[in-house]
Amino acid sequence: MKNELYKLEMVDAILKSIEIAQDMRTFDKNLILNFSVLVGLQEQLVFLQDLKEEKIIADFKKGQDCFYIMGPSQEKLFKKRAGFAENKEDKTVPSKLSFDPNSSKILFGKKECKIPLNSNQYFLCKKMFSVPFGNKIKEIDILDMIDWVKDTKRSIYDAMRAINNKVYKEFDIKNLMNWRNNHIWVREDW
Repeated sequence: MKNELYKLEMVDAILKSIEIAQDMRTFDKNLILNFSVLVGLQEQLVFLQDLKEEKIIADFKKGQDCFYIMGPSQEKLFKKRAGFAENKEDKTVPSKLSFDPNSSKILFGKKECKIPLNSNQYFLCKKMFSVPFGNKIKEIDILDMIDWVKDTKRSIYDAMRAINNKVYKEFDIKNLMNWRNNHIWVREDW
């Protein structure tokens, strides 16, 4: 099978550009993407055309030393990225981490990590596993989901630390969730 690492690199670069533009509040659905150094220009053009046909991006143009990407869909890019992880040749390591709200367990392959039902940890997992990994969620969105008004301001942070400790003990994944500037997210590179 031909090495297609450059496709993953290009999807990650587009997602990173979207994240930077959103953080700077300058995202207007048009991005600049530098050429990949992993593969030739023709392969990059073919892949971008594939993304366009799959309606993951609206269009693209080749510049002198970059591509101009119009109308990228962050949600579809995350799905495309997840597809790369599913297609990896090494199937011995389970790559799917999920949360089952019915049993209140984080699942990873055949292993499971129990989370107390209807606790702050439960509601945090329910919210964080409902969005693609890497998406930053505002604390207020999690607080609005349940009645945490009676709790301390550190409730989300404390719940995240407790989950991280349990996940580390059960799955040997260190710092699954991160918190910064009143935002929390599940790491993509766990």
